[in-house]
Amino acid sequence: MRSHQRPMCGLPARDLSRLCRPTVPLSSRRVATAFQASASGDASSGQGFVLELALMQLSGQMKLLTEKQEERHMVQEQRYEKQEERYRVQEARFQEQQEQLKEQQGQLEALVAQCTELNVTVKELNVTVKGICGGGIISVVLILLVSLINFQLCALLST
Repeated sequence: MRSHQRPMCGLPARDLSRLCRPTVPLSSRRVATAFQASASGDASSGQGFVLELALMQLSGQMKLLTEKQEERHMVQEQRYEKQEERYRVQEARFQEQQEQLKEQQGQLEALVAQCTELNVTVKELNVTVKGICGGGIISVVLILLVSLINFQLCALLST
């Protein structure tokens, strides 16, 4: 018999060590019974023990895999909840920005209307100045002055 095999059931030691992981709850009585059966030459009891040991190992591994899957599922759920919360916050910010844009658009439209009214008023003043001054250099200066005032008023209103 080779040195790397156990006399219990003929399995190599590395196979037995794979089967005997700490995740398998074994009572010392069952282990002692299996060793006694293999020592007394009852190979079927030893092989039955090895099979039972393998089944217990598989059930232990299945339990660990199930626990790991449950942990992963919990982590994924937490990530999903965090993403949902981020989405809600972004949606609220977007709605707030939309409202601000609507307000600003209304203010801009009001400024455009005021500037249009000022331009009409300036044109009326230009006509009046031309009528009063009779057209000469003074009317040109007054027209430039009224235009400058109009430009300054529009600039002030837009800020």
